[in-house]
Amino acid sequence: MNLLGKIFVVAILVMSVFFMGLSVVVYATHKNWVAAINRPQTDVKPGEPLGLKFQLQEAQAKAKDLEDRLTKLKNEVDSETAARRAQLAKLQSELADVTKERDLLVINEAKLTQEARVALETTQQSQQMLDAKIAEIETLR
Repeated sequence: MNLLGKIFVVAILVMSVFFMGLSVVVYATHKNWVAAINRPQTDVKPGEPLGLKFQLQEAQAKAKDLEDRLTKLKNEVDSETAARRAQLAKLQSELADVTKERDLLVINEAKLTQEARVALETTQQSQQMLDAKIAEIETLR
């Protein structure tokens, strides 16, 4: 065997040891994907996660619960908005009624004030006439 053959034998030995180490590393990091996907809660050991299938089911259930809660809250908001609008409309109609009533009362007050002023003037004129008549009667006596 010549020198070139010995070099090839050593190279084959080195490469075979390298590939053996690589295969040991691959085996050590190998993961059982079927078990990782289908691992139920009863088979979970400390430090292991729940199977992906069951994690997905839990996430979907949680998402459905959150969607139901969101729908319920949206319905509550809609009902509260409708109630607020109804209350606002009721208050606006009451405001319009009270404003009309106030306007009528202001007009009535103005009329009564005018009537009182006229009555006072009439009373003063009557009093002056009465005083004049009494003075005339006194002079005639």
